[in-house]
Amino acid sequence: MSSDRPRDPKNNSQDVVESQKPQLNQQLFNQETIDKIAKLSRLAVSDQQALAFSQQLAQALKHFEEISTVETGGIEPLITPTQIENWTREDVVDRGLSVEDMMANAPERVGNLFKVPPVV
Repeated sequence: MSSDRPRDPKNNSQDVVESQKPQLNQQLFNQETIDKIAKLSRLAVSDQQALAFSQQLAQALKHFEEISTVETGGIEPLITPTQIENWTREDVVDRGLSVEDMMANAPERVGNLFKVPPVV
């Protein structure tokens, strides 16, 4: 397998680590799992794409594992990243509109109701 890093001919651990990566990806996201995810997503996935996806999903899980190691004890959970102020107005009782004011612009009315064409 190729790597962006230069190889150290004296260090065979690189070969071991790189050879274990596909096995780890296959254990976490085997062909059956990728097929199930693709079916749920309604995607057609080739075998080559499935291999790439298994590696990408394993890498994403690796990032979550790294995030989970962060010490968060004593930190209050946030609902939003910034402080939010309540901008609502006070609830004040108001007179509002009278029935005649509301019905003033009605094209047709029956008593205190708007008259509309029948809907079937």
